[in-house]
Amino acid sequence: MMPAGPVMDLVQWIERAGCFVMYTDLPDAAMSGVTLRVPDMRPCIFVNRSMPTDRIRHTLAHELGHLIMHRYPSEDMEREADAFAASFLMPANDIRPYFAGKKIDLKLLAALKPEWRVSMQSLLYRSTTLGYVNDNQARYLWQQFNMKKLRMREPAELDLPPESPSLIAKLFQMHQESLSYSVDDLATLFAIHPTELKRLYGVGEHSGAKRPQLRVVG
Repeated sequence: MMPAGPVMDLVQWIERAGCFVMYTDLPDAAMSGVTLRVPDMRPCIFVNRSMPTDRIRHTLAHELGHLIMHRYPSEDMEREADAFAASFLMPANDIRPYFAGKKIDLKLLAALKPEWRVSMQSLLYRSTTLGYVNDNQARYLWQQFNMKKLRMREPAELDLPPESPSLIAKLFQMHQESLSYSVDDLATLFAIHPTELKRLYGVGEHSGAKRPQLRVVG
């Protein structure tokens, strides 16, 4: 069971739930992430590696929302996945004390970002949906984000440390150490060039015993 409060190491929790998380270079730079579901296989969430950690975490929670709620596409699915991500990363009962009786401004949002491990914008969105910021206040704060050019890039000094997937690395390690697959073997198995396998997933050469080879004896 997940503890109350901020979600620490979201990648670990998603992998423990049975999903692969993969950081990669998506073909569309504007695309944050995408989920691949194949029957009888674990879901794979692909995330744009170029994003800051707070956006990666939101994308992961968003894609998790799709996995849980959306077996079939719907008109509201993106809005619903965003609402799920906000509720998952900032549970109402846990975050209310951080907003109640406080002056919600950019300073408070910046102070809460490292603790809750979400963007300042996500915190503003959540405080608004929970009723701590009215429409006029929200409009003013969004204007402040625009004036200070924070919509596209929040202050670098508030950047969060990255969270690293480990499940796919363990899968490759098991194939190398227990089954004695080489990098070339793995590249063939996953239909990817060995150089790309090393670059994207950090797969290196393993010096263990060679995988037994079958041969026909006449």
